[in-house]
Amino acid sequence: MDDVLEKTIIYIDKNRGSDDRWTKGTKENPFATLFAAYLNFPPESSSPPPLYYTRIDATESDPGTPEWNEAAKSAIKKAEENEEKRQLALIEARQLVILQDEGLPAAIKMKISAQNPSGVILGKETRTGTRARVVGRIDNLGASKTRTFVYLSDTRGVLLCIFSGPVNVVAPILFQKQASLEVYGEMKEVPTENKAP
Repeated sequence: MDDVLEKTIIYIDKNRGSDDRWTKGTKENPFATLFAAYLNFPPESSSPPPLYYTRIDATESDPGTPEWNEAAKSAIKKAEENEEKRQLALIEARQLVILQDEGLPAAIKMKISAQNPSGVILGKETRTGTRARVVGRIDNLGASKTRTFVYLSDTRGVLLCIFSGPVNVVAPILFQKQASLEVYGEMKEVPTENKAP
């Protein structure tokens, strides 16, 4: 029985452990962090369950302390709760339907990489910009409370798209890097104090 239990214990030692791919998680070859141990030996992969993560300290005589095992279980439980919240947010975000405003002028199809495309006027404080339609892949993205910033790319150029309003609620949840996206919006000039593609 002790032999079976020994196989299900993964050892962690921040002083002499290593997180490289050759680490086995044994007493002689421990991981340096709980994160690496969890990635290499997730609880589902243990046979027989349960899988215990045990910290080894130079000052600790018994490496199998219950406190450490409880901390590992707590960290795993928190990760599962966060994933559950994310999945619920995804379900809610997918229910939002965003429709185009038919009262707006027709959008001009434009390539992101186009330099000074004809017929496109950039909006400023005093004038409205041309409404454009662009298609590309999400190169990078970031979000604040009121806006989501997406860098859209078509392999030759990059365009910064700023989403606000109801789209901002779902954009950080639904948008992922390298996903294809079709965007309709007003072309605006980048203010002189800012830098953006």
